[in-house]
Amino acid sequence: MAFKSERSWLTSVEFEDWISHYNTADVIPNEMKWDGTQWELCFSSDLIRAERTADLLFPGIVTRLPSLREIGLEPLFRSRIKLHYNLWLLLSRIGWFCCHRSQTESRKHTEARAEQVVMYLESHLQLNVLVISHGAFMNALNRELIRRGYAARTRMKMKPDNGVLYKYEKTRP
Repeated sequence: MAFKSERSWLTSVEFEDWISHYNTADVIPNEMKWDGTQWELCFSSDLIRAERTADLLFPGIVTRLPSLREIGLEPLFRSRIKLHYNLWLLLSRIGWFCCHRSQTESRKHTEARAEQVVMYLESHLQLNVLVISHGAFMNALNRELIRRGYAARTRMKMKPDNGVLYKYEKTRP
């Protein structure tokens, strides 16, 4: 799903409103390219976009995990000056990367959260587990999985594509 603002130029308050709408938006189903893997468990973020995706993809009971939520976005500063929403997004991610006080979650907290998620997932290593999360947090999970000896069968982009399956296998202890 590509969620766009009705207006391209937003104040900081309008940007916050846009984020709120984005986080509660429904998904637009697209063609998924599956490789035939039979998933035995499914863990999903508890944001509505991920929950809806999980319900569409996994026939069993989905376990919702708040720890799989997207990294929060907050305006880097308050302003009535209108900036393009893509610039607000960029500034917010720069703020997160630099641990700016405007952001609700620091990069170190995100990395610790990704580590905790991977530790939890490793308690289910004997099963094929489907994880449904969000782009920026998926990058943090990707880094943690690789750090722990997993190999990605599909290379993840800086901005992961919606509806793409990224598979990992443990290659070293």
